[in-house]
Amino acid sequence: MATLNDFQKQNRIVFETVEPGYEHGVEQTVLSGPGLQLLAPTPRDLYQHRLHDVDGSIAEVYQANARWRLADLDSAPSESEAQQLRAWFLSSGRTYSTVEGNSSGVQLALADVPPPLGPALVALARLGGESGLLYASDVVVLWRGVTWLLPASSSHLVLMRTVGAALQRRLLRAVPTDKRVAFETASAILSVTTVPWRIEILQGPRGYRAALQQSGLLLTALMQTVARAGAAAVVTTEFADVEVDTVFDQDGVERFTTALVAVSAGAGPVSAVDGTAPAAAETADREEDEG
Repeated sequence: MATLNDFQKQNRIVFETVEPGYEHGVEQTVLSGPGLQLLAPTPRDLYQHRLHDVDGSIAEVYQANARWRLADLDSAPSESEAQQLRAWFLSSGRTYSTVEGNSSGVQLALADVPPPLGPALVALARLGGESGLLYASDVVVLWRGVTWLLPASSSHLVLMRTVGAALQRRLLRAVPTDKRVAFETASAILSVTTVPWRIEILQGPRGYRAALQQSGLLLTALMQTVARAGAAAVVTTEFADVEVDTVFDQDGVERFTTALVAVSAGAGPVSAVDGTAPAAAETADREEDEG
């Protein structure tokens, strides 16, 4: 536990009669003087001084702008219209012609992915098509040094990019220390990638919140599916976003990772980060990949 003197040195206001700690201030918020300005405030400092913050919380600004009135509800698309848009997207924007024999290397049959990872992805693709959960979010699979897109209702993975050694190291560095071993030894790493505009086109700024909610539902379904397939999974929603989105080739704004899942599939597949990429992916430009 920090001492009172430690908090005073950090310009934190505490009461002599209260043992200082993170719990202090939860129900005893104080107003500090108008001349106090913290140059590098911590989340706790932002909470403690929120009542006189002239700029306000970015999260609260979004919440205020995303709230609906009755007129917004009345003009919102119906559930039927939303379902039509999801059905159109999943049947067109996420439909890929099967390449005979996978000779091009751009597709990988899920049947060729060893269990329990392969059956888990098959079940997840089927669930995504039936539920519509693969509309606001994509599932990107890092397996054997390559990232693959898992389309809804598909029997194949679609090649996205090769992940070189430098990017592999950046990904491992980007996850929490206490979960790093699980990701380093995983057979595959799955990214729940959120794409808010697919719902914002219907709901405006409110759709951003709905997209995150649906990503949470997808993550729950993903974890249950992986468990039923007999694989072990470690999930993290805390990571260095800039690094993770760079590895998965996402812009971080219109497409970004909201959860990472390290799947341990037993003795079959090689490590997600140490595996050998398919021959077609071996010809990728490594310098560009590591940049």
